Amino acid sequence: MKLWLKFALSMTLSLAAVMSIAGYMLYSNGSQVAERAQEAVMVESVKLTGQFAHLQSDIDRLTAERDTFAEAEKQFAKGGRMDPGVLAVRDAIRELREARSIALDKARTELENSWKRGVDEVAYPDGHTFRYPVALGGSESKAWLYRFMGQDEKNYELLVPADVNMAEEGLLRVIVWATLLVVLVGAGVASFVASTVSRPIGQLAHDIQQIAKGMFNHRAHGGGGGGEVGQLSIAINKMAKNLAEARETEVALSIREREVALAGEVRESLLPDRPPKLAGYDVAALHLAAAELGGDFHDFLQLADGRLGLLVCDVSGKGVPGAMVGAMARAYLRSELARGGDLRAALRSVNRDIARDIRRGMFVTALYVVVDPKTHTATVACAGHKAPLLRVAKSDGKLRTIQPEGIALGFDKGPVFDRRLEVVDVPFEVGDRLVLCNGGTFAVANGAGTELGEKALYVPIQKHFAGNGEELLQRLQSVLEAHADGASIAKDVSIVTIARI
Repeated sequence: MKLWLKFALSMTLSLAAVMSIAGYMLYSNGSQVAERAQEAVMVESVKLTGQFAHLQSDIDRLTAERDTFAEAEKQFAKGGRMDPGVLAVRDAIRELREARSIALDKARTELENSWKRGVDEVAYPDGHTFRYPVALGGSESKAWLYRFMGQDEKNYELLVPADVNMAEEGLLRVIVWATLLVVLVGAGVASFVASTVSRPIGQLAHDIQQIAKGMFNHRAHGGGGGGEVGQLSIAINKMAKNLAEARETEVALSIREREVALAGEVRESLLPDRPPKLAGYDVAALHLAAAELGGDFHDFLQLADGRLGLLVCDVSGKGVPGAMVGAMARAYLRSELARGGDLRAALRSVNRDIARDIRRGMFVTALYVVVDPKTHTATVACAGHKAPLLRVAKSDGKLRTIQPEGIALGFDKGPVFDRRLEVVDVPFEVGDRLVLCNGGTFAVANGAGTELGEKALYVPIQKHFAGNGEELLQRLQSVLEAHADGASIAKDVSIVTIARI
């Protein structure tokens, strides 16, 4: 049941019951009050009517006696000479007449003083009944005189007191008590209904406070209420569940952000601050980081005998694992290659270490070039690197690719890697340029997903190989950015170049 309907029905039924009780009380007590008031009015009316009827009866009696004595006195006067006995009787009659006259005057005075009829006559539709205002006892109290003129031409009168207000007072008391009862019971009913309605809402408020304190596992019960309250409880529970999941996600995201930050620091540590200086050679490097963290890197190794090693590596996997594998591979490669011994033996040792320490399915590709400024040769080794070494000779201006055989580091623990690994020597004449890059360089894609490819990079390299290394890399970066056309780079880009000057 909806909350508003529940409240409306509760209040309506409760107030209907209260008003029924109050109506019954008003009717019952009002009837009793009216009956008592009617009885009181009738008693007072009979009393007043009796009193004035008694006075009027006395007046009529005294008038009749006076008239009788007066008539008897006249009869005695017609008799002529009367003996002393008759005279005594006549004198006695005269005294009685005078006494009755005095008593009659007194009764009339008393009647006039106690009952004075007004002149404002009200005639009722039957033509026989009239009402007159009457002042009782002067003007202190008032009454109504109802007079009925019968067919026998006699008047029948009834005095009704006008100031009998027992009915009004009684009804007023009943109304006051009924009103107080309705107010008190209504307040009690409203309090009960409000408590019934507000209790589940108060429980929900408590539940929300608990959830607001971070107790996301707390569940709202809504005080057992249904309808909107039950739906609100369900919504609050869903909200708490979502908040709990959001907090778990936030914690996981925070951990992820810390991991990414750490991996970013690791990636930064993989890259050299600046290219090294080598007499008679121009060395430059470019690294463009992808939006998604990875472990690809490039590096330089200055060997003790004066040679310079240039290294570009691709690492499988992304995120923190990729960065960790890249850091590990760099450490192993620097440790072995920096010794300057046999290149094949160094790479075989690195492969065994990486294959032992990384999980199955991960690998590292490497393109390594060692430039000897004494013999002006470049020794090249490739461990599964897809991007070949690019060589542009000044003698003919042609671009050639050099990609010795070899598989990625970590694929095999030794036999296959050792057997497949190949190392070649390349002459390095004045004006020649070597370019090393990773697979991400050719994989730069635009918004439509079309990758740059190898030829789009070969053309500017061949065209501008004779210039400064930094300028060449700036041109290559422009080519990459133009092709991406605002799209983010999916994989890291590493380009290392060296030219003999």
